[in-house]
Amino acid sequence: MKWFSRIQEPALAAAALMFTLALLATRNMSMSDMGLMTMLGLFTVALLGYSAFVFRENPADEREHELSLVASKYAYLVGSVVLCVGIVVQTLDHTLDPWLPVVLASMVIAKSLAYFIRK
Repeated sequence: MKWFSRIQEPALAAAALMFTLALLATRNMSMSDMGLMTMLGLFTVALLGYSAFVFRENPADEREHELSLVASKYAYLVGSVVLCVGIVVQTLDHTLDPWLPVVLASMVIAKSLAYFIRK
């Protein structure tokens, strides 16, 4: 079972990427494929929700706690960069989706509040 513990994270990341890309590919499907799109959307949200909120949330020791903090920091940085690029690209196209700045502002506010509460 040692091999299973080593492939959990890459397998979960690959599944999340696969479901997300499949969901994005169904955007141009006709209305007759609505059941497929709904199921795929639900599976994608469930997998990403599990990955974000449940998987590996209870560190057993200091090393796992530190790895969790580093992973969270990298995820925050990548999310911020992707949102900033999305905002810039959509602003240049004059089609800014309001969810992008709302999500970025929410991330920054949550990070600021976390620093404020910890001090």
